Amino acid sequence: MGASSGGSPGRVSLYGMVETYRCADFARSANRIGRSLRLGPDRWFVRPALRAGVECDGGDMSPTAGTSLTFGRRYGARFILQLGEASEGTLTLFQMGGYVSF
Repeated sequence: MGASSGGSPGRVSLYGMVETYRCADFARSANRIGRSLRLGPDRWFVRPALRAGVECDGGDMSPTAGTSLTFGRRYGARFILQLGEASEGTLTLFQMGGYVSF
């Protein structure tokens, strides 16, 4: 499948995230890498996707899975629901932010 103007190159893409978070009693940073599978045509303005990857948080590596909604084409907004492992059990993250694709 070819890419439309201003769209992503295909259904599967790689992603990388660097985040810094602050909780009531600590602050940390985490890195996440993985793959995203777009679930609809590239021409949709709002595109759902499934995500799977690995997170490195304080030296601990753990698998992650999630889903996202992307609004826009070359730049826009993205909302992500991410599930991962934590020392106390399952960690659920809701992330929102802007993006630029290149």
